[in-house]
Amino acid sequence: MFEYIKEKQAESIRTLLECIYVLAHFMEPFTPRASAQVFTDLGTSKTIIPKLKENFENLKPGTKIQVGPVLFKQHTSRFEKKQQTTDRPVIARVDFRVGKVLSVERHPNAKETSYVEKIDIGEPQPRQVCLRLREIGSKAKNISQVVCTLSIPEIGCQWISKVCKRRRAERSACCHFCELEVAKFQQIESQGMLLAASNTDRTVVKPLVPPPGSKVGERLNWSNQNLSQWEPDENVKIKSNKQDTFWEKEIFPTLKTNENGEMSWNDGTFTTSAGIVTAPLKHAKIS
Repeated sequence: MFEYIKEKQAESIRTLLECIYVLAHFMEPFTPRASAQVFTDLGTSKTIIPKLKENFENLKPGTKIQVGPVLFKQHTSRFEKKQQTTDRPVIARVDFRVGKVLSVERHPNAKETSYVEKIDIGEPQPRQVCLRLREIGSKAKNISQVVCTLSIPEIGCQWISKVCKRRRAERSACCHFCELEVAKFQQIESQGMLLAASNTDRTVVKPLVPPPGSKVGERLNWSNQNLSQWEPDENVKIKSNKQDTFWEKEIFPTLKTNENGEMSWNDGTFTTSAGIVTAPLKHAKIS
């Protein structure tokens, strides 16, 4: 019985190899390299199609065959996305980009310390972001001072109008968390998050600043890795009632500024094409 099964297995394998050999002849005009590899792996030269034997006896018994490279890889979008998700580092799951603050307005439905920003991140339409800045709102006398604080974080809440007007255009860059789950705050949709560094009790909050020369819309890289080679998650939840999210477990705990005020994660710094992203706070949490 065992010998019979073994004989049938051998017949099935030979028939399969014969099919591959014959098929390689018909596929050669379309995939010449793959067909050539098949002939090499089967240890049998190609012939012309009319000379192929109908009884499937083209391969000589005893011919040594070899296992070659994979000739055809799966290229469906679902498969590629799965492969990319498997290979990418966890930090590539988030998308931090250089943005530019276009406007800051009081939130129409919330307290005076809440604002609605328009941020350009290189998309056809600017993103709308809601934020609460109690330490800025409590000290700012008017909305222009809030705009100056967001645009020129090193000034903090000290107001020098001439400096604000002169430097606002060149220092209005910011860092934007793009694929954060869209949420509504007091009936106003918030599309992402402005990244900022803060002290423990959040009485001091300073926006992260890309270096001068950074391009609006470019993705931040981390620790000399080009994160643009991986697709980020389409929708990131930073909190969940059911379980801790990957943001809470793997990103947020070590996302902070280092001893030089540089944006870092797991001891690696974030950069743009122009240099390192910074904030005027050292050893501060980033959120």
